[in-house]
Formats: sequence, C-alpha cells, structure tokens
Amino acid sequence: MLRRSLWAAPAAFALAGAAIARPIAKGPPPAPPSANGVGLIGAWQLVSAETMDADGTATPALGGPSSGLIIYDRSGMMSLQISGDRPAVGTVEAFEAMDPADRMVFLDTYYAYFGRFEVDVAARVVTHRVRASLRPNEIGISYRRQYLIEGERLTLASPPERHGGEMLTSRLIFVRS
Repeated sequence: MLRRSLWAAPAAFALAGAAIARPIAKGPPPAPPSANGVGLIGAWQLVSAETMDADGTATPALGGPSSGLIIYDRSGMMSLQISGDRPAVGTVEAFEAMDPADRMVFLDTYYAYFGRFEVDVAARVVTHRVRASLRPNEIGISYRRQYLIEGERLTLASPPERHGGEMLTSRLIFVRS
C-alpha cells in the first residue's frame, strides 16, 4: 500500500468512481512553466518509488515493485500514474464479478492525479497543482517536490514529514521515455 508520506495524503485510497474533477476557477489560465523548466517536459517512466525513514532505510511504495509514468507538457499540464504489483484479471466481466473487497486490491495498488505544474528553477522545485486525483481529498492541493535531472534521469523528492511518529521522505526516480 502507498505510504502516506509519498504524497502527504491519507494512506487509504478512497473509491473515486463518483469523484469528478471540480471546475477550475474562472479567469485566464496560469502561465506555462518557464522556459528554464523545459528540461522536465516530456514523458518519464518510473524506475523506483520508495519512502525513507530518518535512518535512510528505504521501503518500496505500494508494497513492492511499481511501474508508472509522469508527463509534463509545454502548456503547463502534468499527469502522474503509479501502479504496484497487481494480480491479473482476464476480462472486464471477471473484474466486475469480484467481491468489492477483492476489487479494492486494485485501488490500494494504484495512485494517480493530474493538474498544472510550475517550476522554480533556482530552487529546483516543481509544484504540482492537483486538479483531479484518485484520492478526492487531494483535489485543489499543491505538492512541492525537489527535482533533480541527471542526463535522462529525473528524481522527485518530498520534504521530510512526520507520519505515525516518525520522519519520512519519499523519492520517485524516473527515466525519460
């Protein structure tokens, strides 16, 4: 299961089937990211998703191997999807016939949101402004992540946060697609 520290939201995934993105406030759209933040533009495949405790011990997000994708486009929009190791289901009918508790395994091992992004090149910070998320409580919030681009590798890191009495930091590592 995704640890709370990965995105500073509750660890339990909420059923999002009825959650529809709220309208964005009226007015002119935010400016696209600065030209200096253009290094982020494109699609990046997830290599590693982990949470580190204060001692530096890493724990895989979503309980094991993950795959995922983050996309930044020139208009200032972004999208993130992360999937943990999931059981295979052969057909839509087989999935729909599952007990609701068994279907929750799929939500507990999936995380996604999209929205606008802004880049502070000097601080090496990218801010994700969540427009819609699998977790309805994230709609309208912003996530500030330190970023580092090394060649074809992108690392996003959360600031240290206290969860369950311990300080945790999350790190996502991607390679350019």
